[in-house]
Amino acid sequence: MGAQTPTAKAPAATALALDPAALAIATRAGDFLREAKHFRFSAGTGYEVVQEDGEKLEFGSARHYTVQRPDHVRVETVPRAGDRRLVVFDGKSLTQVDVAENV
Repeated sequence: MGAQTPTAKAPAATALALDPAALAIATRAGDFLREAKHFRFSAGTGYEVVQEDGEKLEFGSARHYTVQRPDHVRVETVPRAGDRRLVVFDGKSLTQVDVAENV
């Protein structure tokens, strides 16, 4: 017996229904950030790496962002391993610092 060819088409992707109230909240938040002269926020990240022997290693970090418009950005990264890093843009120069290594 040969391979069978499907006769039915896959269902078309349906458009996601957006909640108007949720969309209004997101729009107001975007408007606020667009107009803000400065703001800060933090984000946590994490991911797993599966080793050849099946063991899973988990990595992650916390990042703290500070933005001062029009051209200043500071990002402090604190990995779970503890090696703090810093990136600063002052409108002209980008500086990256490894705090533990003092470089």
